[in-house]
Amino acid sequence: MTTPYRIAVTGHRNLGDQATVQFVTEAFHTLLAKEQREHTGEIIALSGLAEGSDMLFAEATLELGIPLEGVIAYEGFENDFEPGLARERYYRLLKRCQMIHQLPFDTRSDDAYTAVGQWLVDYSDLLVAAWNGEPAAGKGGTGDVVVYAKREGRPVIQVHTIKRLVKTLEPEQKMAEVQFEEYSLFVEDTARFSERRQTVTNTYITVNGAIAGFITFLVKDSGLTNWWLVIAIWLLIGFGTGVCYYWQQLIDRYKKLVRLRLEVLRKMEAKLPNSVRMYHREDELYPRDPRGTIIQGRGLNFSDLESLLPKLFVVIYVLLGLCLTVGTFLVTKGIWPSPIIVPPIH
Repeated sequence: MTTPYRIAVTGHRNLGDQATVQFVTEAFHTLLAKEQREHTGEIIALSGLAEGSDMLFAEATLELGIPLEGVIAYEGFENDFEPGLARERYYRLLKRCQMIHQLPFDTRSDDAYTAVGQWLVDYSDLLVAAWNGEPAAGKGGTGDVVVYAKREGRPVIQVHTIKRLVKTLEPEQKMAEVQFEEYSLFVEDTARFSERRQTVTNTYITVNGAIAGFITFLVKDSGLTNWWLVIAIWLLIGFGTGVCYYWQQLIDRYKKLVRLRLEVLRKMEAKLPNSVRMYHREDELYPRDPRGTIIQGRGLNFSDLESLLPKLFVVIYVLLGLCLTVGTFLVTKGIWPSPIIVPPIH
């Protein structure tokens, strides 16, 4: 014998205008009919039978031929209803319940309503909540029941009484797992991004080192007597400077992208339960101004040090070019003897 699939309801007593009541009624019918189609086994509906959402849900289940079970908060619950149509409606629904679950409370109280909400969650497979999305106005209210259901990992379908939409609310545990998985993937992607950035930096260091080395070699063996060689080396210096300019642009773009990714990671960390907030702690290593902004160029900021490399190579190029030009001028004018040996740069 298969275990019945149990659907419970929680919701506001006062739903507002007639249009909202109609929306909630139709939403209950649609949801219950969908569950009937998807579950071939027995379905049982659970309701606290309070005015408003509970009763609308109970009536929808009966209209669809779904067995109904009532969960009564306290002895004399009928006194919650005004004598007349409201109380008669309660008795009519109570009579059609296939089972009554009476909770052990003698009088009306917040504890009794809290117990009803938790009982409905504990003994159901799905909670349908006609809820405005706001915290509970009183202990045991709809908002409290939804929070309890999410904490217990129970699936919740919200019938939003203000926005008039229906959506599934993820259990807190599942939400935390999804957030952590997304965070982990983002950390891994950021790490790969940083590796690519380091590879680019190493490549440009190698290229510029080769250019500087070649210029040094030409200067060393030139004898400082050939002005055409000076012109050719200045063209080569111009090429190296262009390479450094493009390298600097890439570094600046990478810095902006990494900064953006770190901001996203910090926001994600703040939402993770029990997070050590590694990227928040990392910020503490950097000096800040009185407004809390990181002071660029100080502390352990590798990006600022990395940005100096293209500038350093440009300085090396210019110094080599100036040394070559001045040396050639002095040699060709007979001021210095030839050749002048320029020591290689390591």
